[in-house]
Amino acid sequence: MSEAMTCLHGQEKQMYAMDETQAAGVIRNYCSENGLDSGDRLPPERALVDLLKMSRTQLRRGLARLEAERVITRTVGRGTFLAQSTIGAEDMSPQDVLVVRFLLEPAIVKLAVATATQTDLSIIQEILEASERAATPDEWERLDAALHTAIVKATHNSLIVDLYDRITKARNASVWGELKRKSYSPKNRAAYEHHHQTIVQALTRRDHAAAEAGVLEHLRFVSRAMLGSDLT
Repeated sequence: MSEAMTCLHGQEKQMYAMDETQAAGVIRNYCSENGLDSGDRLPPERALVDLLKMSRTQLRRGLARLEAERVITRTVGRGTFLAQSTIGAEDMSPQDVLVVRFLLEPAIVKLAVATATQTDLSIIQEILEASERAATPDEWERLDAALHTAIVKATHNSLIVDLYDRITKARNASVWGELKRKSYSPKNRAAYEHHHQTIVQALTRRDHAAAEAGVLEHLRFVSRAMLGSDLT
């Protein structure tokens, strides 16, 4: 059998082995990576089959799973849409966002220690270095959010990525941006960058205890800088 045929056979085997949970995860990742938001329309099934490299049966099973989880809605004649969130980014208070971050991010970074690939670690390091070169507060804030998102993606868990996307959207809301601008200073930025370096170094060493401690220290500082109090 030729090398090309062997490769094709392997791809087909992988395709047929995909169950509805895996298919739903692939669809989730596609939506997240392409910036689809609540209410946005997904491409037609024919296009998704080609984009996601899965069979129509697998796609439909994955869509059915997401519909059952109320992640998407489907209407005959109109198409498939990401479900409308009952809570918008502007409705999330900075206090609520930070409470959720305290609950999620220590566990997320512990998982990332175990699951991050060398490619993930390289991307995280590149974003860290880019953030340290940021010339403006807005550029730095964008790269700060990108660093946290890269760590989340290193878990390779589509549901966690989807959940954290809500936090990222809240960080883009006007109320969060105003607090971040008011709290921005060279001293605070230096502290944030030190925390980020500590977290990334712990990830690279596969030291889950140090990574978790680094995230908690970082979030406590963010809470004090932005809200004037430690939420823990």
